[in-house]
Amino acid sequence: MVAAASVIYDIEKWSLLKQSAIHFIVMILTIFPCLLISGWYELSSFADYLKVFGIFLLCGCVFWTIGYFVFGKLLNR
Repeated sequence: MVAAASVIYDIEKWSLLKQSAIHFIVMILTIFPCLLISGWYELSSFADYLKVFGIFLLCGCVFWTIGYFVFGKLLNR
């Protein structure tokens, strides 16, 4: 799903904000449930679900930032 959703960033008439928002929605609907059912995390309380969501957000922000600088800045010189 991650690779399939990356084509969202090829739609040049969309702003980066719109591309990022659509990509986030796709990831929250596909990858986040996979994290929850994967068995990698203990999910015995609501706080555990929030931790997984926090990890999801943190990793997403890190990967988005890396992608922004590599594909948006470095490769477009």
